[in-house]
Amino acid sequence: MRITMPGYMPFPNETVTLTSHCARCKNIDGEQNNAKLMLTNMRLVYEWSSKTRMGDELSCLSYPLNELATQKDEIRADYQTSDYETSFKLHPAGEEVSFVFRSPEKNASRKVAAAWLDAINMAVTGTKSSAAMALRRSVPGVEMLAGALKDTFDVVKTTFAGPNTNQRSASVRKAITAKCIGCRAPLSGWTGMTVQCKYCDTVQTL
Repeated sequence: MRITMPGYMPFPNETVTLTSHCARCKNIDGEQNNAKLMLTNMRLVYEWSSKTRMGDELSCLSYPLNELATQKDEIRADYQTSDYETSFKLHPAGEEVSFVFRSPEKNASRKVAAAWLDAINMAVTGTKSSAAMALRRSVPGVEMLAGALKDTFDVVKTTFAGPNTNQRSASVRKAITAKCIGCRAPLSGWTGMTVQCKYCDTVQTL
């Protein structure tokens, strides 16, 4: 394990793109207080504190993204899941590191882990993760919800659209970019549009 102290210190031009406080590292024995998993444009970082005789001690694990093992044009990732807990294992430079996400809400941990796998894979290869897709499909009702939303949008469009709908919509709607309220992933569309986040499946209005 690559433990550095006194904790996370950003490199020049390093930007944090995703953060979670509900992850724990399975490689670490002992307490993990104030734990935080971070994805940056350069590396994957896990920071936590533990109590010592001198007080709280801050430590972190750091894995450069370019050292994560890949296969078939995506990061090598193994996962395990249950109703309230989901973990995934990555393989940086011949090592193994596992993170677990727990949630009191049924299936919520699967969505969070899937969002992380997609984000890491996008940062490394520029594509989505097949493991994340499999995790989302394991959540009951997700595909049904996506289909229902599409049907609803189609009905609204058919009911209220008149001639030259595209021209009228362009004149009153404005292109917008935002961040998902669930996982902070980037979203884009038109003002007032209801969208479903492709990373964590949260439905929201732009």
